[in-house]
Amino acid sequence: MKKTLMQAFLFTLLAVNLMLGGLLLAKKQIPSEKAVPSFAKSSEPHLQIGYTWELYKASIEGPYLVEHYKEYECTYNKSGHLISKRPTNEETYLRYWRENPSP
Repeated sequence: MKKTLMQAFLFTLLAVNLMLGGLLLAKKQIPSEKAVPSFAKSSEPHLQIGYTWELYKASIEGPYLVEHYKEYECTYNKSGHLISKRPTNEETYLRYWRENPSP
């Protein structure tokens, strides 16, 4: 049994070394392309996209004041001016407990 385990270990060690040697040999024989700088200009201006939440509704629900917010995707140009603003499908709300809720 000990001899069988030793043979299996040696066979595995030999196989791993042959595979590593093959990878090293193949790496040297396959030419890799050099990176070339691009002289093409960007077809789109540099734009930055940001997301913001805006309050669109506030309501009183029982003892809570509830503020409802919508998320908007804002696109800004290179100098930081807002170009476009469109709503996303995301909405959320915040609930505040009112100290003395009136009936």
